[in-house]
Amino acid sequence: MTKELALILILLLASEFPITSNEVLIYQVEIIHENQISLYNYTFIINSLNNNFVNFTLIITNLNNGSVILNNTYVYPILNLKVLPINGVVFNGENFTFSGYTEYHNQNATVYKGYFIINTTKIPSTAYFVNNILYFLNGSGDGYSVSISLSSEYTLSQSVNYGGYIILGIIVAFIVIGVVILIKIGKI
Repeated sequence: MTKELALILILLLASEFPITSNEVLIYQVEIIHENQISLYNYTFIINSLNNNFVNFTLIITNLNNGSVILNNTYVYPILNLKVLPINGVVFNGENFTFSGYTEYHNQNATVYKGYFIINTTKIPSTAYFVNNILYFLNGSGDGYSVSISLSSEYTLSQSVNYGGYIILGIIVAFIVIGVVILIKIGKI
């Protein structure tokens, strides 16, 4: 009985998974502490979704100096996402729980409250998810202010496989050359 329930839960979660392979989510993160502003880009690239696992690359860039802080690829089960900003999960977050619904920028949003963590400091924060994707977060406490906003969301175009066209072109070229040769020798 528990296997059936687990399978149903997996199917429900997989059917409501808000992102697809080759999707890119880019967040701008602003942290203010003691009048110092730190800006970061968090780029999530969904490499693939299969067998109830998600494979994605996370690139964190410090916009103050242009350095890449992190460039790693992760594989997580869909039921245990810890970093990907979907379905109530906040990167660098802890204890985010459902708080209610609201309208945010003319879109229906789900609200979660919890803590955004900088080093070991827990900053009380409110996160807004639109279509189960983190859209905006803000919080302040212990001299910190943090805001996260989804700055871009798009899908990478699939690369075109020209191999089939090349083979077709070669076959057509041989046929044309064969017809020309047959015409020259008088067989056609």
